[in-house]
Amino acid sequence: MEYPAGAPAPLQLISIDSATGRVSCGEEALACLRSIKTPIGVVSVCGRARTGKSYILNQLLGQSTGFQLAHSHRPCTKGLWIWSKPFRRVGPDGNEYHLVLLDSEGIDAYDQRAQDGVQLLSLAVLLSSMFVFNQMGPIDEAALDRLSLVTQITKHIRVRAGGAAAEDASELSTFTPSFLWLLRDFYLDLEDEGRKVSPREYLETALSPSAGAGAAVEAKNQIRGSIKALFPDRDCFTLVRPMHDERALNRLNTLQQEQLRPEFQEQQLRPEFQEVGGQHAGAAAGAAVVLSTVVQQEQLRPEFQEGVSKLTRLLLARAQPKRIGFVPVSGVMLAGLAEAYSAAINEGAVPTIATAWQGVAEAECRRAAAAAEDAYRLEFNVEGTPAEPEALLEEHLRCMAAAKAVFKSIAVAEPRVRGEAKAGLIAALQHRYELTREAVLARAAAGVDQALLSAAQQISTAARLHKTWAEVQGQVSTAIAAYDAATAGPTKWPRLTVFLQQQYGHMVADFVQKCEADAEKKISEARTAAREAEWKLSAAENKANKAEIRVRDLVSAEEALKLQLSAERQRHSSSSRSSSGGGWLACFRPSEGGGF
Repeated sequence: MEYPAGAPAPLQLISIDSATGRVSCGEEALACLRSIKTPIGVVSVCGRARTGKSYILNQLLGQSTGFQLAHSHRPCTKGLWIWSKPFRRVGPDGNEYHLVLLDSEGIDAYDQRAQDGVQLLSLAVLLSSMFVFNQMGPIDEAALDRLSLVTQITKHIRVRAGGAAAEDASELSTFTPSFLWLLRDFYLDLEDEGRKVSPREYLETALSPSAGAGAAVEAKNQIRGSIKALFPDRDCFTLVRPMHDERALNRLNTLQQEQLRPEFQEQQLRPEFQEVGGQHAGAAAGAAVVLSTVVQQEQLRPEFQEGVSKLTRLLLARAQPKRIGFVPVSGVMLAGLAEAYSAAINEGAVPTIATAWQGVAEAECRRAAAAAEDAYRLEFNVEGTPAEPEALLEEHLRCMAAAKAVFKSIAVAEPRVRGEAKAGLIAALQHRYELTREAVLARAAAGVDQALLSAAQQISTAARLHKTWAEVQGQVSTAIAAYDAATAGPTKWPRLTVFLQQQYGHMVADFVQKCEADAEKKISEARTAAREAEWKLSAAENKANKAEIRVRDLVSAEEALKLQLSAERQRHSSSSRSSSGGGWLACFRPSEGGGF
Protein backbone atom coordinates (compact mmCIF):
# COMPACT_ATOMS: atom_id res chain seq x y z
CA MET A 1 0.00 0.00 0.00
CA GLU A 2 1.02 3.62 -0.46
CA TYR A 3 1.89 5.79 2.55
CA PRO A 4 1.59 9.61 2.48
CA ALA A 5 4.89 11.43 2.10
CA GLY A 6 6.46 12.11 5.48
CA ALA A 7 4.01 9.86 7.31
CA PRO A 8 5.21 6.92 9.45
CA ALA A 9 5.65 3.77 7.41
CA PRO A 10 7.28 0.33 7.54
CA LEU A 11 10.97 0.26 6.63
CA GLN A 12 12.62 -2.93 5.45
CA LEU A 13 15.50 -3.77 7.76
CA ILE A 14 16.42 -7.22 6.40
CA SER A 15 15.79 -8.69 2.98
CA ILE A 16 16.89 -12.04 1.59
CA ASP A 17 17.37 -12.59 -2.13
CA SER A 18 15.41 -15.76 -2.81
CA ALA A 19 17.67 -16.62 -5.74
CA THR A 20 21.08 -16.12 -4.13
CA GLY A 21 20.26 -16.22 -0.43
CA ARG A 22 22.17 -12.99 0.05
CA VAL A 23 21.06 -10.91 3.04
CA SER A 24 20.81 -7.12 2.73
CA CYS A 25 20.15 -4.35 5.24
CA GLY A 26 17.95 -1.42 4.28
CA GLU A 27 19.81 1.86 4.65
CA GLU A 28 16.67 3.81 5.55
CA ALA A 29 15.86 1.39 8.37
CA LEU A 30 19.47 1.45 9.58
CA ALA A 31 19.40 5.25 9.61
CA CYS A 32 16.20 5.13 11.66
CA LEU A 33 17.87 2.85 14.22
CA ARG A 34 21.07 4.91 14.30
CA SER A 35 19.03 7.98 15.23
CA ILE A 36 18.11 6.28 18.52
CA LYS A 37 20.85 6.93 21.07
CA THR A 38 18.94 5.53 24.04
CA PRO A 39 18.50 1.84 24.89
CA ILE A 40 16.05 0.15 22.56
CA GLY A 41 13.45 -2.58 22.95
CA VAL A 42 12.31 -4.64 19.95
CA VAL A 43 9.02 -6.51 19.74
CA SER A 44 9.07 -8.93 16.82
CA VAL A 45 6.16 -11.01 15.63
CA CYS A 46 6.98 -14.14 13.65
CA GLY A 47 4.98 -17.09 12.44
CA ARG A 48 3.56 -18.73 9.41
CA ALA A 49 2.37 -16.57 6.57
CA ARG A 50 -1.18 -15.24 6.65
CA THR A 51 -1.72 -15.75 10.38
CA GLY A 52 -2.32 -12.08 11.21
CA LYS A 53 1.10 -11.05 12.54
CA SER A 54 0.85 -7.57 11.07
CA TYR A 55 -2.56 -7.07 12.64
CA ILE A 56 -1.11 -7.55 16.13
CA LEU A 57 1.63 -5.02 15.42
CA ASN A 58 -0.91 -2.56 14.09
CA GLN A 59 -2.81 -2.82 17.36
CA LEU A 60 0.39 -1.81 19.13
CA LEU A 61 0.61 1.12 16.71
CA GLY A 62 -2.98 2.02 17.49
CA GLN A 63 -4.02 2.09 13.86
CA SER A 64 -5.41 -0.31 11.33
CA THR A 65 -3.24 0.59 8.35
CA GLY A 66 0.28 0.38 9.67
CA PHE A 67 2.04 -2.79 8.64
CA GLN A 68 0.40 -4.21 5.52
CA LEU A 69 -1.62 -7.39 5.93
CA ALA A 70 -2.02 -10.24 3.50
CA HIS A 71 -5.53 -11.37 2.59
CA SER A 72 -4.36 -14.13 0.26
CA HIS A 73 -1.65 -16.72 -0.02
CA ARG A 74 1.02 -14.16 -0.91
CA PRO A 75 2.97 -12.73 2.08
CA CYS A 76 3.27 -8.94 2.14
CA THR A 77 6.33 -8.53 4.33
CA LYS A 78 9.24 -10.23 2.55
CA GLY A 79 12.02 -10.02 5.13
CA LEU A 80 12.09 -8.10 8.41
CA TRP A 81 10.46 -4.68 8.68
CA ILE A 82 10.47 -2.02 11.38
CA TRP A 83 8.09 0.87 11.96
CA SER A 84 9.72 4.21 11.12
CA LYS A 85 8.56 5.92 14.34
CA PRO A 86 9.79 4.17 17.48
CA PHE A 87 7.88 4.78 20.71
CA ARG A 88 9.46 6.72 23.51
CA ARG A 89 8.95 4.80 26.76
CA VAL A 90 9.99 5.11 30.40
CA GLY A 91 11.08 1.94 32.16
CA PRO A 92 10.31 0.91 35.73
CA ASP A 93 13.67 2.36 36.78
CA GLY A 94 12.69 5.77 35.39
CA ASN A 95 15.17 5.62 32.50
CA GLU A 96 14.02 6.45 28.99
CA TYR A 97 14.17 3.93 26.18
CA HIS A 98 12.54 3.47 22.79
CA LEU A 99 10.43 0.61 21.49
CA VAL A 100 10.67 -0.64 17.91
CA LEU A 101 8.14 -2.95 16.28
CA LEU A 102 9.45 -5.60 13.90
CA ASP A 103 7.33 -7.53 11.42
CA SER A 104 8.54 -10.58 9.52
CA GLU A 105 7.82 -12.48 6.37
CA GLY A 106 6.04 -15.76 7.08
CA ILE A 107 8.73 -18.21 8.06
CA ASP A 108 7.28 -20.79 5.67
CA ALA A 109 6.14 -18.54 2.83
CA TYR A 110 5.41 -20.44 -0.36
CA ASP A 111 7.94 -18.60 -2.50
CA GLN A 112 11.04 -18.77 -0.31
CA ARG A 113 13.61 -21.39 0.53
CA ALA A 114 13.35 -23.23 3.83
CA GLN A 115 16.77 -21.92 4.82
CA ASP A 116 15.56 -18.35 4.28
CA GLY A 117 12.83 -18.88 6.84
CA VAL A 118 15.29 -20.22 9.40
CA GLN A 119 17.65 -17.33 8.79
CA LEU A 120 14.86 -14.79 9.16
CA LEU A 121 13.73 -16.49 12.35
CA SER A 122 17.31 -16.50 13.64
CA LEU A 123 17.78 -12.82 12.83
CA ALA A 124 14.47 -11.91 14.46
CA VAL A 125 15.52 -13.76 17.63
CA LEU A 126 18.96 -12.14 17.59
CA LEU A 127 17.57 -8.63 17.20
CA SER A 128 14.54 -8.82 19.51
CA SER A 129 14.02 -8.22 23.19
CA MET A 130 10.56 -9.79 22.96
CA PHE A 131 9.79 -12.51 20.44
CA VAL A 132 6.14 -13.28 19.67
CA PHE A 133 5.45 -16.53 17.82
CA ASN A 134 2.07 -16.13 16.19
CA GLN A 135 0.14 -19.34 15.55
CA MET A 136 -3.38 -20.38 14.66
CA GLY A 137 -5.00 -22.85 17.03
CA PRO A 138 -3.81 -24.73 20.12
CA ILE A 139 -0.42 -26.25 20.88
CA ASP A 140 -0.57 -29.74 19.43
CA GLU A 141 1.76 -32.05 17.60
CA ALA A 142 1.28 -30.09 14.38
CA ALA A 143 2.08 -26.85 16.19
CA LEU A 144 5.28 -28.35 17.55
CA ASP A 145 6.18 -29.39 14.03
CA ARG A 146 5.62 -25.82 12.84
CA LEU A 147 7.83 -24.50 15.61
CA SER A 148 10.50 -27.07 14.84
CA LEU A 149 12.32 -24.31 12.97
CA VAL A 150 13.21 -22.94 16.38
CA THR A 151 15.25 -26.05 17.06
CA GLN A 152 17.32 -25.20 13.99
CA ILE A 153 18.28 -21.79 15.37
CA THR A 154 21.29 -23.32 17.09
CA LYS A 155 22.59 -24.31 13.65
CA HIS A 156 22.39 -20.70 12.53
CA ILE A 157 23.52 -18.92 15.70
CA ARG A 158 26.61 -19.38 17.85
CA VAL A 159 27.39 -17.70 21.12
CA ARG A 160 31.08 -17.58 20.36
CA ALA A 161 33.37 -18.59 17.54
CA GLY A 162 34.06 -22.32 17.55
CA GLY A 163 31.12 -23.05 19.86
CA ALA A 164 29.39 -26.38 19.45
CA ALA A 165 25.65 -26.78 18.92
CA ALA A 166 25.11 -28.38 22.31
CA GLU A 167 27.16 -25.69 23.96
CA ASP A 168 25.23 -22.93 22.21
CA ALA A 169 21.85 -24.48 23.01
CA SER A 170 22.60 -24.05 26.68
CA GLU A 171 24.36 -20.71 26.35
CA LEU A 172 21.98 -19.06 23.90
CA SER A 173 19.34 -18.73 26.60
CA THR A 174 21.28 -15.83 28.14
CA PHE A 175 20.96 -13.93 24.85
CA THR A 176 17.51 -14.91 23.61
CA PRO A 177 14.54 -12.57 24.06
CA SER A 178 11.43 -13.05 26.11
CA PHE A 179 9.19 -15.50 24.29
CA LEU A 180 5.42 -15.22 23.92
CA TRP A 181 3.54 -17.99 22.16
CA LEU A 182 0.44 -16.30 20.80
CA LEU A 183 -2.35 -18.74 20.00
CA ARG A 184 -4.89 -17.23 17.59
CA ASP A 185 -8.42 -18.53 17.00
CA PHE A 186 -8.08 -20.47 20.22
CA TYR A 187 -11.18 -22.47 20.98
CA LEU A 188 -10.24 -24.78 23.86
CA ASP A 189 -11.27 -24.32 27.47
CA LEU A 190 -8.13 -24.09 29.59
CA GLU A 191 -8.91 -26.69 32.18
CA ASP A 192 -7.01 -29.53 33.76
CA GLU A 193 -9.18 -32.12 35.45
CA GLY A 194 -11.86 -29.54 36.04
CA ARG A 195 -9.43 -26.88 37.29
CA LYS A 196 -8.96 -23.71 35.29
CA VAL A 197 -5.35 -23.19 34.22
CA SER A 198 -3.57 -20.09 32.94
CA PRO A 199 -2.15 -19.87 29.42
CA ARG A 200 1.33 -20.10 30.92
CA GLU A 201 0.46 -23.32 32.73
CA TYR A 202 -1.02 -24.60 29.49
CA LEU A 203 2.27 -23.79 27.74
CA GLU A 204 4.39 -25.53 30.36
CA THR A 205 2.18 -28.59 30.16
CA ALA A 206 2.48 -28.64 26.38
CA LEU A 207 6.27 -28.39 26.65
CA SER A 208 6.54 -31.22 29.13
CA PRO A 209 8.16 -34.34 27.64
CA SER A 210 5.71 -36.86 26.29
CA ALA A 211 5.83 -40.38 27.60
CA GLY A 212 6.67 -43.16 25.25
CA ALA A 213 9.46 -44.24 23.01
CA GLY A 214 10.30 -44.06 19.39
CA ALA A 215 11.84 -41.61 16.97
CA ALA A 216 8.70 -39.51 16.62
CA VAL A 217 8.27 -39.07 20.35
CA GLU A 218 11.96 -38.31 20.77
CA ALA A 219 11.83 -35.72 17.98
CA LYS A 220 8.85 -33.98 19.57
CA ASN A 221 10.50 -34.01 22.98
CA GLN A 222 13.63 -32.57 21.42
CA ILE A 223 11.56 -29.68 20.06
CA ARG A 224 10.02 -29.16 23.48
CA GLY A 225 13.44 -29.23 25.15
CA SER A 226 14.90 -26.80 22.61
CA ILE A 227 12.10 -24.30 23.16
CA LYS A 228 12.52 -24.49 26.93
CA ALA A 229 16.32 -24.25 26.70
CA LEU A 230 16.31 -21.33 24.27
CA PHE A 231 13.55 -19.34 25.95
CA PRO A 232 13.69 -19.61 29.74
CA ASP A 233 11.56 -16.44 29.95
CA ARG A 234 8.42 -17.61 28.19
CA ASP A 235 4.69 -17.09 28.34
CA CYS A 236 1.55 -17.88 26.40
CA PHE A 237 -1.47 -15.84 25.36
CA THR A 238 -4.68 -16.93 23.68
CA LEU A 239 -7.05 -15.02 21.41
CA VAL A 240 -10.41 -16.28 20.29
CA ARG A 241 -11.52 -16.06 16.70
CA PRO A 242 -12.38 -12.38 16.01
CA MET A 243 -15.52 -13.13 13.97
CA HIS A 244 -17.26 -15.95 12.21
CA ASP A 245 -17.54 -14.31 8.79
CA GLU A 246 -14.47 -15.44 6.80
CA ARG A 247 -14.86 -12.72 4.17
CA ALA A 248 -15.09 -9.98 6.80
CA LEU A 249 -12.15 -11.49 8.66
CA ASN A 250 -9.97 -10.93 5.60
CA ARG A 251 -10.81 -7.20 5.83
CA LEU A 252 -9.93 -6.87 9.51
CA ASN A 253 -7.31 -4.24 8.76
CA THR A 254 -9.91 -1.76 7.47
CA LEU A 255 -11.25 -0.95 10.94
CA GLN A 256 -11.16 2.76 11.66
CA GLN A 257 -9.35 3.94 14.78
CA GLU A 258 -12.49 5.47 16.23
CA GLN A 259 -14.25 2.16 15.76
CA LEU A 260 -11.94 0.49 18.26
CA ARG A 261 -13.08 0.16 21.86
CA PRO A 262 -12.82 3.42 23.87
CA GLU A 263 -10.74 1.65 26.51
CA PHE A 264 -8.30 0.53 23.82
CA GLN A 265 -8.10 3.99 22.29
CA GLU A 266 -7.48 5.51 25.73
CA GLN A 267 -4.60 3.11 26.30
CA GLN A 268 -3.01 4.02 22.98
CA LEU A 269 -3.16 7.75 23.83
CA ARG A 270 -1.24 7.46 27.10
CA PRO A 271 1.92 9.68 27.17
CA GLU A 272 4.25 6.71 27.45
CA PHE A 273 3.18 5.57 23.97
CA GLN A 274 4.27 8.79 22.27
CA GLU A 275 6.61 8.44 19.35
CA VAL A 276 10.06 9.84 18.75
CA GLY A 277 9.65 13.42 17.57
CA GLY A 278 5.89 13.64 18.08
CA GLN A 279 2.58 12.11 19.04
CA HIS A 280 1.88 8.44 18.47
CA ALA A 281 0.88 7.68 14.90
CA GLY A 282 -2.54 6.44 15.91
CA ALA A 283 -3.35 9.64 17.80
CA ALA A 284 -1.66 11.98 15.33
CA ALA A 285 -3.24 10.51 12.26
CA GLY A 286 -6.72 10.40 13.74
CA ALA A 287 -8.93 8.05 11.82
CA ALA A 288 -7.18 5.52 9.64
CA VAL A 289 -7.73 5.43 5.92
CA VAL A 290 -10.83 3.44 5.12
CA LEU A 291 -10.58 0.96 2.25
CA SER A 292 -13.41 -0.08 0.02
CA THR A 293 -15.10 -2.39 2.51
CA VAL A 294 -15.28 -1.48 6.21
CA VAL A 295 -15.57 -4.01 9.02
CA GLN A 296 -17.68 -2.54 11.80
CA GLN A 297 -16.33 -2.77 15.33
CA GLU A 298 -19.50 -4.42 16.54
CA GLN A 299 -18.84 -7.28 14.14
CA LEU A 300 -15.83 -8.30 16.26
CA ARG A 301 -16.54 -10.68 19.08
CA PRO A 302 -16.33 -8.97 22.49
CA GLU A 303 -14.04 -11.73 23.74
CA PHE A 304 -11.65 -10.96 20.88
CA GLN A 305 -11.73 -7.23 21.55
CA GLU A 306 -11.01 -7.78 25.22
CA GLY A 307 -8.25 -10.24 24.38
CA VAL A 308 -6.55 -7.81 21.97
CA SER A 309 -6.65 -5.09 24.61
CA LYS A 310 -5.06 -7.38 27.19
CA LEU A 311 -2.47 -8.55 24.68
CA THR A 312 -1.34 -5.03 23.81
CA ARG A 313 -1.03 -4.17 27.49
CA LEU A 314 0.98 -7.34 28.09
CA LEU A 315 3.34 -6.74 25.18
CA LEU A 316 3.96 -3.11 26.07
CA ALA A 317 4.55 -4.01 29.70
CA ARG A 318 6.88 -6.92 28.95
CA ALA A 319 8.83 -5.26 26.14
CA GLN A 320 11.97 -4.05 27.90
CA PRO A 321 15.25 -2.74 26.42
CA LYS A 322 17.33 -5.38 24.70
CA ARG A 323 20.49 -6.39 26.51
CA ILE A 324 23.60 -8.31 25.64
CA GLY A 325 24.65 -9.70 28.97
CA PHE A 326 24.10 -6.82 31.35
CA VAL A 327 24.67 -4.12 28.74
CA PRO A 328 21.65 -2.29 27.24
CA VAL A 329 21.67 -2.07 23.45
CA SER A 330 21.11 1.31 21.80
CA GLY A 331 19.59 1.88 18.38
CA VAL A 332 23.04 2.57 16.97
CA MET A 333 24.29 -0.74 18.29
CA LEU A 334 21.24 -2.67 17.06
CA ALA A 335 21.93 -1.35 13.55
CA GLY A 336 25.52 -2.54 13.90
CA LEU A 337 24.37 -5.98 15.05
CA ALA A 338 22.01 -6.28 12.08
CA GLU A 339 24.86 -5.46 9.71
CA ALA A 340 27.27 -7.83 11.46
CA TYR A 341 24.84 -10.77 11.43
CA SER A 342 23.97 -10.13 7.78
CA ALA A 343 27.64 -9.95 6.81
CA ALA A 344 28.33 -13.26 8.58
CA ILE A 345 25.51 -14.97 6.68
CA ASN A 346 26.72 -13.55 3.36
CA GLU A 347 30.21 -14.84 4.09
CA GLY A 348 28.82 -18.32 4.59
CA ALA A 349 29.49 -18.23 8.31
CA VAL A 350 27.18 -18.72 11.26
CA PRO A 351 26.36 -15.43 13.03
CA THR A 352 28.30 -15.43 16.28
CA ILE A 353 26.81 -13.32 19.04
CA ALA A 354 30.08 -12.72 20.84
CA THR A 355 31.94 -11.77 17.66
CA ALA A 356 29.17 -9.50 16.38
CA TRP A 357 28.64 -7.94 19.78
CA GLN A 358 32.33 -7.37 20.30
CA GLY A 359 32.61 -5.70 16.90
CA VAL A 360 29.59 -3.50 17.58
CA ALA A 361 30.71 -2.72 21.12
CA GLU A 362 34.20 -1.85 19.93
CA ALA A 363 32.77 0.33 17.15
CA GLU A 364 30.51 2.06 19.66
CA CYS A 365 33.43 2.57 22.01
CA ARG A 366 35.50 3.96 19.16
CA ARG A 367 32.68 6.36 18.37
CA ALA A 368 32.50 7.31 22.02
CA ALA A 369 36.27 7.81 22.17
CA ALA A 370 36.21 9.98 19.04
CA ALA A 371 33.41 12.10 20.49
CA ALA A 372 35.32 12.36 23.77
CA GLU A 373 38.50 13.46 21.97
CA ASP A 374 36.51 16.12 20.11
CA ALA A 375 35.04 17.30 23.40
CA TYR A 376 38.52 17.46 24.94
CA ARG A 377 39.91 19.39 21.98
CA LEU A 378 37.05 21.90 21.98
CA GLU A 379 37.14 22.27 25.76
CA PHE A 380 40.90 22.85 26.11
CA ASN A 381 41.48 26.62 26.31
CA VAL A 382 45.03 26.95 25.02
CA GLU A 383 45.00 30.71 24.66
CA GLY A 384 43.38 31.39 28.01
CA THR A 385 45.59 29.05 30.04
CA PRO A 386 48.87 30.41 31.45
CA ALA A 387 51.92 28.72 29.97
CA GLU A 388 52.77 27.12 33.28
CA PRO A 389 53.00 23.34 33.88
CA GLU A 390 50.63 23.48 36.84
CA ALA A 391 48.01 25.53 34.98
CA LEU A 392 48.26 23.33 31.89
CA LEU A 393 47.91 20.18 33.98
CA GLU A 394 44.88 21.59 35.76
CA GLU A 395 43.27 22.45 32.41
CA HIS A 396 44.14 18.98 31.09
CA LEU A 397 42.49 17.29 34.07
CA ARG A 398 39.40 19.47 33.72
CA CYS A 399 39.05 18.66 30.03
CA MET A 400 39.85 15.00 30.69
CA ALA A 401 36.92 14.84 33.11
CA ALA A 402 34.62 16.37 30.47
CA ALA A 403 35.87 13.88 27.87
CA LYS A 404 35.33 10.95 30.22
CA ALA A 405 31.76 12.10 30.82
CA VAL A 406 31.12 12.17 27.07
CA PHE A 407 32.69 8.72 26.68
CA LYS A 408 30.60 7.31 29.51
CA SER A 409 27.39 8.69 28.01
CA ILE A 410 28.06 6.98 24.66
CA ALA A 411 30.18 3.89 25.27
CA VAL A 412 27.97 0.88 25.89
CA ALA A 413 29.81 -2.40 26.25
CA GLU A 414 30.89 -4.92 28.81
CA PRO A 415 33.50 -3.67 31.30
CA ARG A 416 36.46 -5.26 29.51
CA VAL A 417 35.77 -3.67 26.11
CA ARG A 418 34.78 -0.37 27.68
CA GLY A 419 37.84 -0.44 29.91
CA GLU A 420 40.16 -1.08 26.98
CA ALA A 421 38.55 1.71 24.99
CA LYS A 422 38.72 4.06 27.96
CA ALA A 423 42.39 3.22 28.50
CA GLY A 424 43.04 3.96 24.84
CA LEU A 425 41.15 7.23 25.15
CA ILE A 426 43.13 8.28 28.22
CA ALA A 427 46.39 7.41 26.47
CA ALA A 428 45.34 9.39 23.39
CA LEU A 429 44.31 12.39 25.48
CA GLN A 430 47.53 12.18 27.48
CA HIS A 431 49.51 12.16 24.22
CA ARG A 432 47.49 15.10 22.91
CA TYR A 433 48.09 16.93 26.19
CA GLU A 434 51.83 16.31 26.04
CA LEU A 435 51.98 17.63 22.49
CA THR A 436 49.93 20.66 23.47
CA ARG A 437 52.02 21.21 26.58
CA GLU A 438 55.24 20.92 24.59
CA ALA A 439 54.01 23.40 21.97
CA VAL A 440 52.76 25.89 24.57
CA LEU A 441 55.95 25.73 26.62
CA ALA A 442 58.08 25.97 23.47
CA ARG A 443 56.26 29.15 22.47
CA ALA A 444 56.69 30.45 25.99
CA ALA A 445 60.43 29.66 25.91
CA ALA A 446 60.74 31.48 22.58
CA GLY A 447 58.95 34.44 24.14
CA VAL A 448 61.42 34.34 27.04
CA ASP A 449 64.34 34.41 24.61
CA GLN A 450 62.89 37.38 22.76
CA ALA A 451 62.13 39.26 25.98
CA LEU A 452 65.62 38.61 27.36
CA LEU A 453 67.18 39.89 24.14
CA SER A 454 65.17 43.09 24.44
CA ALA A 455 66.06 43.41 28.13
CA ALA A 456 69.76 42.88 27.36
CA GLN A 457 69.72 45.68 24.82
CA GLN A 458 67.88 47.97 27.24
CA ILE A 459 70.24 47.23 30.14
CA SER A 460 73.35 47.53 27.98
CA THR A 461 72.19 50.89 26.68
CA ALA A 462 71.44 52.05 30.23
CA ALA A 463 74.89 51.01 31.43
CA ARG A 464 76.51 52.95 28.64
CA LEU A 465 74.44 56.10 28.81
CA HIS A 466 73.50 56.76 32.44
CA LYS A 467 75.91 58.58 34.78
CA THR A 468 75.04 56.99 38.11
CA TRP A 469 74.64 53.41 39.25
CA ALA A 470 71.21 54.25 40.70
CA GLU A 471 70.02 55.29 37.27
CA VAL A 472 71.31 52.02 35.81
CA GLN A 473 69.55 50.05 38.54
CA GLY A 474 66.32 51.89 37.76
CA GLN A 475 66.54 50.85 34.13
CA VAL A 476 67.21 47.24 35.19
CA SER A 477 64.06 47.25 37.34
CA THR A 478 62.04 48.65 34.44
CA ALA A 479 63.37 45.94 32.13
CA ILE A 480 62.53 43.18 34.67
CA ALA A 481 58.97 44.49 35.07
CA ALA A 482 58.45 44.51 31.30
CA TYR A 483 59.91 40.99 31.09
CA ASP A 484 57.61 39.72 33.83
CA ALA A 485 54.53 41.07 32.07
CA ALA A 486 55.49 39.67 28.67
CA THR A 487 56.68 36.15 29.53
CA ALA A 488 55.51 32.90 31.09
CA GLY A 489 56.59 29.29 31.36
CA PRO A 490 58.86 27.21 33.53
CA THR A 491 62.00 28.75 32.04
CA LYS A 492 60.92 32.29 32.85
CA TRP A 493 62.59 32.83 36.23
CA PRO A 494 65.53 30.42 35.89
CA ARG A 495 66.45 32.06 32.60
CA LEU A 496 66.07 35.51 34.15
CA THR A 497 68.33 34.54 37.06
CA VAL A 498 71.07 33.33 34.73
CA PHE A 499 70.51 36.34 32.51
CA LEU A 500 70.87 38.81 35.37
CA GLN A 501 73.97 37.05 36.64
CA GLN A 502 75.50 37.38 33.22
CA GLN A 503 74.13 40.84 32.56
CA TYR A 504 75.25 42.24 35.90
CA GLY A 505 78.77 41.20 35.06
CA HIS A 506 78.53 42.81 31.65
CA MET A 507 76.66 45.76 33.10
CA VAL A 508 79.27 46.37 35.82
CA ALA A 509 82.05 45.99 33.28
CA ASP A 510 80.31 48.42 30.93
CA PHE A 511 79.64 50.84 33.76
CA VAL A 512 83.22 50.57 35.09
CA GLN A 513 84.52 50.98 31.59
CA LYS A 514 82.32 54.01 31.18
CA CYS A 515 83.49 55.36 34.53
CA GLU A 516 87.11 54.69 33.63
CA ALA A 517 86.59 56.37 30.32
CA ASP A 518 85.01 59.32 32.04
CA ALA A 519 87.81 59.42 34.61
CA GLU A 520 90.45 59.08 31.92
CA LYS A 521 88.81 61.89 30.07
CA LYS A 522 88.76 64.02 33.18
CA ILE A 523 92.39 63.14 33.93
CA SER A 524 93.31 63.98 30.40
CA GLU A 525 91.45 67.23 30.64
CA ALA A 526 93.12 67.94 34.00
CA ARG A 527 96.50 67.15 32.55
CA THR A 528 95.83 69.40 29.63
CA ALA A 529 94.67 72.12 31.96
CA ALA A 530 97.74 71.58 34.13
CA ARG A 531 99.98 71.73 31.12
CA GLU A 532 98.29 74.88 29.99
CA ALA A 533 98.60 76.34 33.48
CA GLU A 534 102.21 75.26 33.63
CA TRP A 535 102.87 76.84 30.26
CA LYS A 536 101.11 79.97 31.36
CA LEU A 537 103.07 79.95 34.61
CA SER A 538 106.27 79.43 32.73
CA ALA A 539 105.40 82.24 30.36
CA ALA A 540 104.53 84.43 33.32
CA GLU A 541 107.73 83.45 35.03
CA ASN A 542 109.68 84.26 31.87
CA LYS A 543 107.90 87.52 31.61
CA ALA A 544 108.57 88.21 35.28
CA ASN A 545 112.18 87.26 34.85
CA LYS A 546 112.44 89.49 31.89
CA ALA A 547 110.75 92.28 33.80
CA GLU A 548 113.05 91.66 36.74
CA ILE A 549 116.03 91.73 34.45
CA ARG A 550 114.71 94.88 32.91
CA VAL A 551 114.18 96.35 36.33
CA ARG A 552 117.66 95.33 37.31
CA ASP A 553 118.97 96.76 34.10
CA LEU A 554 117.08 99.96 34.73
CA VAL A 555 118.30 100.06 38.31
CA SER A 556 121.81 99.42 37.13
CA ALA A 557 121.46 102.08 34.49
CA GLU A 558 120.06 104.41 37.05
CA GLU A 559 122.86 103.65 39.44
CA ALA A 560 125.34 104.13 36.70
CA LEU A 561 123.73 107.31 35.68
CA LYS A 562 123.66 108.44 39.23
CA LEU A 563 127.32 107.65 39.53
CA GLN A 564 128.00 109.42 36.32
CA LEU A 565 125.96 112.33 37.44
CA SER A 566 127.72 112.43 40.72
CA ALA A 567 131.00 112.33 38.94
CA GLU A 568 129.95 115.07 36.65
CA ARG A 569 128.83 117.13 39.56
CA GLN A 570 132.09 116.66 41.22
CA ARG A 571 133.89 117.60 38.13
CA HIS A 572 131.66 120.55 37.63
CA SER A 573 132.15 121.55 41.12
CA SER A 574 135.86 121.41 40.64
CA SER A 575 135.66 123.42 37.48
CA SER A 576 133.49 126.05 39.12
CA ARG A 577 135.88 126.55 41.77
CA SER A 578 138.55 126.88 39.31
CA SER A 579 136.63 129.30 37.16
CA SER A 580 134.45 132.01 38.24
CA GLY A 581 131.15 130.83 39.14
CA GLY A 582 129.37 128.03 37.57
CA GLY A 583 129.29 128.66 33.82
CA TRP A 584 128.46 125.44 31.81
CA LEU A 585 127.65 123.18 34.81
CA ALA A 586 124.35 124.91 35.19
CA CYS A 587 122.91 122.88 32.37
CA PHE A 588 123.44 119.63 34.33
CA ARG A 589 121.31 120.62 37.21
CA PRO A 590 118.59 118.20 37.88
CA SER A 591 115.16 119.16 36.73
CA GLU A 592 112.29 119.32 39.11
CA GLY A 593 111.36 115.73 39.81
CA GLY A 594 114.91 114.40 39.99
CA GLY A 595 115.55 113.72 36.27
CA PHE A 596 117.80 115.21 33.76
